[in-house]
Amino acid sequence: MKHALLALLFMWSASLWAADDPFPAVNPHGYYGSMIMTAKVMMNEEVYTQDVIVAVYADDQIRGKGSPTDPNNPGAIYLDVYGNEDGERMYFRVSISGQVVELCTDFVWRFNATVGTPQSPYIIDLANGHGHDYGTDGSCILCGRRSYEGVTVTSSYGKNTVIFDDASQQTVNIPLPITASYVEYDRQFEPGKPMSIFLPFSITEEMEVGGGKFYSFSAIERQENKWVATMTQIKNMEANMPYIFLPNDDHLSIDFCGQTVMVQTETKTPVNIDGWTLCGTYEKLVWYETGTDYGFPAGENDDDLPHRLVRLASGDYILPLHCYLSYVGTPTSPSGDKVAPRRIALNELPDIIEVVFVNQGVGIQEMYNDQSAKNKVWYSLSGRKLPAEPTQKGIYILNGSKVLY
Repeated sequence: MKHALLALLFMWSASLWAADDPFPAVNPHGYYGSMIMTAKVMMNEEVYTQDVIVAVYADDQIRGKGSPTDPNNPGAIYLDVYGNEDGERMYFRVSISGQVVELCTDFVWRFNATVGTPQSPYIIDLANGHGHDYGTDGSCILCGRRSYEGVTVTSSYGKNTVIFDDASQQTVNIPLPITASYVEYDRQFEPGKPMSIFLPFSITEEMEVGGGKFYSFSAIERQENKWVATMTQIKNMEANMPYIFLPNDDHLSIDFCGQTVMVQTETKTPVNIDGWTLCGTYEKLVWYETGTDYGFPAGENDDDLPHRLVRLASGDYILPLHCYLSYVGTPTSPSGDKVAPRRIALNELPDIIEVVFVNQGVGIQEMYNDQSAKNKVWYSLSGRKLPAEPTQKGIYILNGSKVLY
């Protein structure tokens, strides 16, 4: 009977919250169970009886909220707190006349438990409240909430979800590894328009990637009056290394297929190819003059134009989790018997670099006497566009695939 009365009071309070309620709605259907809480907000000996809302959070997920509505018990706040796992660490955010104060506590969630009663409520004392005390692993030593720059980490059933916001300009920094069962990457893609991508976790061939294909920078070549960079498809993506994503849908989806990944931002040296590197960044970069760096142009998706990188100039910028192609000079140790190319003068660098994508996984197709190969655009294995159909037998690139001609 008491639980039913408290639930009724909770629903009544939900309809009476002030218009300036700063907290989002609670979704009770997204959780395993609930516990009942009766609380009061105080400042020393003073009880807040109006214009106060208490919200309970786990990580950055709201799990319950309420405000005083009982005329027979001024200041009493009745609320259901939802959760999935016993021992889940929670904390309070309190709104006083629309101003939010965040308080760290050692409050833990218990299934079907009762915390506080109308006669002896749980006291949230603003005078003795304090903020979070983050330890070396990035989590608060009291409530367990985790704080990382530029990324959100939530927990459910003991499994971590790491959420990246592509629109954020905040530097992404995860100094110690997080074990993640799920990753959400909030980024809008345009089918057919290549975009750079730089993420602090690995993707293996056993995982299911939807929405497009990943490519690595594999070659660059000067062809008479133009430059061509070759990107080769990959099935395994290494953490903290730069790649290009060629989408066929508007979102990237990654199914770990029951595996977990380690998420951590680290500094790695990108591959140097003939003095060029594809570089990734976890912070926003701004260019103040034209230099030796290139990025994909924004807002361009013309099927009649080749994929291309354009030289970055004053006022251009790149957000965290993105990449850019940079000319850094000749490689320190050319591979094999390959002679290192001479260093290119600044005024010799192109304004535009065409990009060729080479798919893998389809094998080398035999194209002897295949009439469908006539009048197509051919490339050498290094990405150099041929003026016409090959006249010598060999391996070439046709429509993004390697073919034996």
